[in-house]
Amino acid sequence: MKNTAIFLTIIAFVSISVFAQTPEQIAVNDDRAKTSSEKRALGDEAEEYQKAVSQITPQARIEALQKFVENFPESERKLRALELIVSSRAEIADQKLRLNETEAGIDLFKLAVIDAPTPISDKLFSEVILQILNNLFYRGQGEQAYEVAKLIEEKIEGNAKQLLGLATFYIGTENGEEAKRLAEKSIEIEPDLPAAYQTLGFANRITFDLEDSEEAYAKALELDANSIVSKRSLAEIKRAVGKPAEAVTLFREILEVNPEDTASRTGLVLSLFNAGEREQAEEEMTRAFEQNPRNLFLLVGAAYWYAANDEGEKAIEFAEKAVALEPRYTWAQIALARALIEQKRPLEAEKALLTAQQYGNFPTLNYEIASARMEAGLFREAAEELRKSFAVREGRVMTYLGGRVFREADNFVELLEAERRASIFEPNP
Repeated sequence: MKNTAIFLTIIAFVSISVFAQTPEQIAVNDDRAKTSSEKRALGDEAEEYQKAVSQITPQARIEALQKFVENFPESERKLRALELIVSSRAEIADQKLRLNETEAGIDLFKLAVIDAPTPISDKLFSEVILQILNNLFYRGQGEQAYEVAKLIEEKIEGNAKQLLGLATFYIGTENGEEAKRLAEKSIEIEPDLPAAYQTLGFANRITFDLEDSEEAYAKALELDANSIVSKRSLAEIKRAVGKPAEAVTLFREILEVNPEDTASRTGLVLSLFNAGEREQAEEEMTRAFEQNPRNLFLLVGAAYWYAANDEGEKAIEFAEKAVALEPRYTWAQIALARALIEQKRPLEAEKALLTAQQYGNFPTLNYEIASARMEAGLFREAAEELRKSFAVREGRVMTYLGGRVFREADNFVELLEAERRASIFEPNP
């Protein structure tokens, strides 16, 4: 009885203490319980995420990350998890291509792009998405690369900077028209973006529209007067379109800020040559070679200028140094061949050009080989070489500049000048 009385007393005390709590106190206790539960959930989330990203194989990583996203759909880590799924899928696709499982690899690359979370972060775009295109294109899957590029464009619609990033892929594959389209699209989104006009300028250059290139670079410089890239690019195009005095001014402005700018020093020398300031040009050239004796582009530019001005010995001197430095640079071989022809050594010129043909294939090179054979009296062989790149219709000569852009003109010199000007910025044949 005594124990029973004590037990009943305890029950009564507990009941009183519980039911005596105010609604506010009950709410506080509920919140504490909820907070504790959330902490446990957060702990589980962090643990599961870390476990997922630590998976060694990309397939296991994908499966673990997909499970994580399913279990924690509101997690702050969800976006990163989705990005890691994309990069892991791209990793598997790359492995498939290496194993010659090409179709499976291509499908996985496409799936990686389709599943990429939007908007695509700049990090994912540059480190994974763009690399997919390069991976496909430089493994001989150009058509598939262009298909994936269209999928990417749909995902980055409205992002001017990422569209410009995609444009660089097209520039790298010498697809100037697509690069130009994307640059113009970026300008519609952000009209005051200097990089968009820089990209447009480069795209116009590789489509051999040099006057349009000049206009685009001028706009880029107008938007950012301190941009060395825009100023140097505009100066180079000024030289190419026959405005050497304007080019000299721009190159000198750059060198005042940075005297060590090798590209601008090279441009200044060659612009002075083109402007008829030979003495100044040769003085600057001496200083430039003291600064960098292995300046390939100055060697080639000087060789070409001397050859174009009938100074074969000097042209050969510079061209031979350029060829020794980089035999794969086709314009070095072309400059050497021109100098050799001027020296009445056409068979040696042909040999140099055939070496160049191992590394390049474009109409100017075919024309130069034909010219060397003509000088050597090999007329049939010269005609056969011309047929590789040229056709004649109604008195007009036609070709595809760079092997991709159709052009026609009244003669070879006029037809090929754009190829030379766009490649080495030399206005004179």
